[in-house]
Amino acid sequence: MDKGILMAINEQEIMLVRAVQNKDQKSFEELYTKYYKKIYAIAFATTKNVSDAEDILQITFSKVWQSISSLEDPSAFNTWVQKIAINESKTLLNKRKPSVSIDDEEDESPVTELESDLMLPEVYAEKEDLSARLRQIIYELSDVQRQTITLYYFDNLTISEIAQIMDCTEGTVKSRLYLARKAIRTEIEDQERKTGTTFFGIPAIPLLPFAKIFV
Repeated sequence: MDKGILMAINEQEIMLVRAVQNKDQKSFEELYTKYYKKIYAIAFATTKNVSDAEDILQITFSKVWQSISSLEDPSAFNTWVQKIAINESKTLLNKRKPSVSIDDEEDESPVTELESDLMLPEVYAEKEDLSARLRQIIYELSDVQRQTITLYYFDNLTISEIAQIMDCTEGTVKSRLYLARKAIRTEIEDQERKTGTTFFGIPAIPLLPFAKIFV
């Protein structure tokens, strides 16, 4: 996207956030419309439950309305609201499974560089049966890996931004992405062996657009 256009879009959002800080209801509705799919995706990536994701979506934006005046930097709204959603998702899961926290996952030693993006064939996004298979593979990732995959691919956040949202180091984010990609690749290759169908032999695209697959 043209840098000038991107700057204009960012400035529009800053103005929108400032209006919401002044309790402008219409601006709040615009902000909700802009972000609700993204927040729902994060919640669903964690809970794997439609009802829970909808609850977290409502709770998140209720907290946005109540607390947005405390946001000192309006340009940081994107990471701020997603961090709220992550924390609410953690709270919900930890209440239901008090003996197991989604933060308890032990990451391997952080990698210094990410491998090249995992490439998946376009057919996965376009054909419902293959899309469903990929969706199931992603569902079976750990909670933090699903969250990280969602933030990185669907939300197009940087490693640094994800680290801020998830309260971890950039190395840990890279490790989670690496492990998630490795798990996805291993499962797909296993399915290829079982079915005799080679998916990586046809034109490929990045793992996302996630919207077609995950939401």
